[in-house]
Amino acid sequence: MRNKKVWENNCVTPSLAMDWTEGELKLNVDASVMEGSTSFSIGMVLRNHNGQFVEGRNFRGAGHATVLEAETRGLVEILYWARNIPGKKVTVESDSLLAVNAIRRKVRYHLEVGYNIERCQAILEDNRNISLFY
Repeated sequence: MRNKKVWENNCVTPSLAMDWTEGELKLNVDASVMEGSTSFSIGMVLRNHNGQFVEGRNFRGAGHATVLEAETRGLVEILYWARNIPGKKVTVESDSLLAVNAIRRKVRYHLEVGYNIERCQAILEDNRNISLFY
């Protein structure tokens, strides 16, 4: 049944369970870091209120990064994307509880992570139509 819904409706399972208002959008982000690598990757997906795929983006960052650095950089990128979607309520979702909590609880970090968190906080404060969830 699940696969039938996914393939026939172009939906993915998490979106099927959400009760959305028509016109509302959801952005998901995830980061990937390989041990010993000199780069990291970020994947982003935009879905409409029916859970249907609208657009996808990816990003490859150069340099060594911790998982938290990559996840917060992914959140910066997706919040910039959300900010540029005019007139829509946008929900942003990340699988990084540590990153989401740091942003939502106004935790101060140093180095690159702190810079990314502060950028995310500033975007969220200036754009009340964007919500951030784990």
